[in-house]
Amino acid sequence: MIDKIIKYGSLVFDYIMITIIFIASLILVLPFISVYIGIIGYFEKPLWERELLDIFRTIRSNFKIILKVNFLVVVMLVASLLNLNYFKEPNGIFEIIIMGASWIILIVAFIILIFSPIIIIKMNVNLKQVVFNSFALIMGGLFNYLLLIALCYLYIYFSTKFLLVLILGVYFVTYSIHYLSSANINNLKFKGGVKV
Repeated sequence: MIDKIIKYGSLVFDYIMITIIFIASLILVLPFISVYIGIIGYFEKPLWERELLDIFRTIRSNFKIILKVNFLVVVMLVASLLNLNYFKEPNGIFEIIIMGASWIILIVAFIILIFSPIIIIKMNVNLKQVVFNSFALIMGGLFNYLLLIALCYLYIYFSTKFLLVLILGVYFVTYSIHYLSSANINNLKFKGGVKV
């Protein structure tokens, strides 16, 4: 009985701490992607073997590639969002092209952000392979892929409207990202599409 209380108490503690760490990194902006990847790494272990230190172990063991992905995604997000904010009402063809390109860059950055953690954790990859495999994961299961994008979009959207959604959804959304993207990687491995 006491063992069960300790186990479930540990899970509740992890839930609270992961939420705090995630939101703190989001406020600070720059460490966000690193922490996000670390949290996905936390879910890589079986339920009762997880430790909060796994977040930081994941970051440390993949620091170089995380730094590169962090830089790439931040540049893409900043460039696309600045353009979309500046050209709110495009007048000419040139501005329409810039807006179209900015939307494409934003979507690509979003996809890399969602799927890069599981690729970095499960594979020994460089930056080019992270980008390619983020899109290749679609071959592991279109439904999972679209479900994950929809889930993340809805979470981001409702988090901007309701703070409670941001706070309560961190653990669930990051776990869902790990679970669904892992399923797609395993499907690709089964098909012989990737080497894990």
